[in-house]
Amino acid sequence: MSAVVEERVDDVEVGTTEVGTTEGAGHVAVTAAVEPEPSAVGLDRDDLRRIVRRGMLAFSAFVVGFLAFVLLGSVLPHARAQAGLQRRFEAELANAVAPVNDPIAAGRPIAVLDIPALGVHEVVVEGTTSAQLAKGPGHLRSSALPGQPGTSIVLCRRLAFGGPCRHLDRLEPGRRIVATTGQGTVTYAVTGIERAAADDARVFDHAGSTLVLVTMDPPLFGSSRLVVRAEPVGDLQPRGTRAPAAPLDIDELGLAGDRSAAGILLVWLEVLAVLACGAVILFRRWSRWPAYLVSAPPLLACTWLVYEQLARLLPATL
Repeated sequence: MSAVVEERVDDVEVGTTEVGTTEGAGHVAVTAAVEPEPSAVGLDRDDLRRIVRRGMLAFSAFVVGFLAFVLLGSVLPHARAQAGLQRRFEAELANAVAPVNDPIAAGRPIAVLDIPALGVHEVVVEGTTSAQLAKGPGHLRSSALPGQPGTSIVLCRRLAFGGPCRHLDRLEPGRRIVATTGQGTVTYAVTGIERAAADDARVFDHAGSTLVLVTMDPPLFGSSRLVVRAEPVGDLQPRGTRAPAAPLDIDELGLAGDRSAAGILLVWLEVLAVLACGAVILFRRWSRWPAYLVSAPPLLACTWLVYEQLARLLPATL
């Protein structure tokens, strides 16, 4: 008697093992199932590609959002700050307590600057760091106050936070600039526009009695300064009491950011990371729309605060 053994693996079901024997007339059949190898534990290539793709998409959205904030969204905090400064300065003028003598606290309104040819009407604050220039044009604390004898230097932004000096390069000689202070109103006439390198210290010379407006040039990727000089048309106001000024820091000269914002930025980035992790958990446990409604408002608010601190690290006259 002959025996034939046939091994059949074509019809095997994955994950099962069975062996059977069937006896017939003249032959014996053996059926054996092949057990598959265990699958690898961890992320496969598709998962990694998906994670990388989503990470790049999130980073791109963050960068685009930040650019939109700098060029458009930053107008809102600037307008809010100017409204508050305007009310405060008007009240100080009415009560004759507007600052005309040193020392003056950083961020305090000291004057209103009007440039009719450009449609500029801005409250000037004391100080020229990035945080101060986010509120409005800033007075360089080592220079004379606007309207008083001596050179008064005012720095302002070119694009971000309202961009008060966006079109400063369009001013022509003879155009008027009006400064309203606690002592009255002084009118200046533009005498010239120049571009100065970043290391050109003549920008901050204090010779004569002039009003100097300084901003970044070119507007977005500025590595130099645009400088407008104006001479008083009529009489100046009496000189106020001056106190010795501490040496200027690089953060106050317009082409550097506010380094003190780095610590606050890290805190808000950590908060944003925690909120993002919480949003991921919500999307896994809840349906889509409830998760959106709960996670979106705090994420957007925290992202806005991150953008504000990140903008402070950019050049102050951007």
